Amino acid sequence: MTRLARVWLGVIAVMVALWLLTATAADVGAMSSARGAVAHAMLADVASRASYAGETPDVDQLLTAFRSVGVDVGGVHQVAQLIDRSAPIADVTHPEPVGPAPGDFFLYHDNLTPHRPLRAGVFVSNNDVVIYNATSRHFEAHLRVEITGEALHDGDTVYAAAGTVQPYRLAARWWPGGRDDTGIAAGRVALVDPQHAAAAATWVASHPRDPDTSLWHRVTLSVAGFLAWASSGLSRSISAITGGFHDLLMHMGIPGTLAIGALTAIGKALSTGFDGSGLHRFLSYVLIGVLAPPLLVAVVLGQLADRLNIPVVGAIGGWLANGVL
Repeated sequence: MTRLARVWLGVIAVMVALWLLTATAADVGAMSSARGAVAHAMLADVASRASYAGETPDVDQLLTAFRSVGVDVGGVHQVAQLIDRSAPIADVTHPEPVGPAPGDFFLYHDNLTPHRPLRAGVFVSNNDVVIYNATSRHFEAHLRVEITGEALHDGDTVYAAAGTVQPYRLAARWWPGGRDDTGIAAGRVALVDPQHAAAAATWVASHPRDPDTSLWHRVTLSVAGFLAWASSGLSRSISAITGGFHDLLMHMGIPGTLAIGALTAIGKALSTGFDGSGLHRFLSYVLIGVLAPPLLVAVVLGQLADRLNIPVVGAIGGWLANGVL
């Protein structure tokens, strides 16, 4: 083989390797092939935007994803049967392998559906999940914290009823070959979608976690919310009253126009900011023009009385002169 042929063969090999990397890239963490396949299957349901009907499409698609990679879920048709083959994950906030890994699932009560039915979701990474939206009948990808409620603001959609999210991990014996690898070995690389990572970082930055979960903190938030609501109502009432009064004056001809002008001038005067510079200048003029001359005369006379040894007055004058000068 010539040198040129070896060069071209190396170029082709590199191009094939890069194509394989980019073609299989997904927003999933480093994982075993079976777990990765489950995550990819659920993300494919999201990408397809297909409409799913039935009573439990979430459980059906989860079992379909498990079966497609060789997970032993034979005879499993309900959530309770799947839980019997799984163990709960103690803390959803821990990283792998203690916390959730791609291919793990969780149960929650759907807050967007009447009667809050029990739903199943799937982790596609430690921080990302796929859930079924019964309203749109589509599968959707979300950040884990959006579903668990770890960081939510008042205006955010609450997908899961508070305190109902429980993650589970299928026992190792049910995975292909009876082996479940949730560790991250040396040399394994996670492929990450930059756009998704940026969107996730933006969402998390705009949803800071509140470390104070005490009862007093909740009370103060409730009181603050009530005061804000009352203040807003009072402001709207005042605006309505002043607006009506303005309309009334507008129908009173010239007297009304003059009254509006006067009230506007008073309002601007009352709303003008105070910086203190005018008051400082005024007090300075008072000190220099009103208090300074008598004080200067008193100092001169006191000094003169002290030099002439006039009893009492001279002593006071000397003390005053020494204190000022």
